[in-house]
Amino acid sequence: MNRHLKIAFFITPLLALLGYFLTGVIHSDKKNKPGTYQLVRIGECKPLSSSCVFRYGEFELKLISKELKETVQLAIVSNTDISALSIALSIDNQSFEQFKVFTTGGKKYWQLKIDTYKNLRNYNQVRLATQAGESSYFIETEIIF
Repeated sequence: MNRHLKIAFFITPLLALLGYFLTGVIHSDKKNKPGTYQLVRIGECKPLSSSCVFRYGEFELKLISKELKETVQLAIVSNTDISALSIALSIDNQSFEQFKVFTTGGKKYWQLKIDTYKNLRNYNQVRLATQAGESSYFIETEIIF
């Protein structure tokens, strides 16, 4: 057995332990600690084509939309229970209109209550705030119906 092989047998367990420790440190930072976080938009926000995803760490929100009887409906789906949700839409990127939301069948699926005379296709900006567990999340971004 040569000198290089002896060193490798001695160093390998130390490197394994060091790697295990560093992975734990890096991974523990990604867990959401209680606080307020800004969500990140993944790609374009086009709810009619189911491509509107917001994410921070493991928390994820999806905006999905469907057109029924010439009225666009909008729903928010989460991967975890949400205790509160607030959503506002804007036509001119300055004045936002708050919409009422309601949940049906659990705290992961929320839907906007839309008056029949309003057309969501006119809105081009969304402002959303939510609370999941002890953390709060928010985002303001462009939306394309």
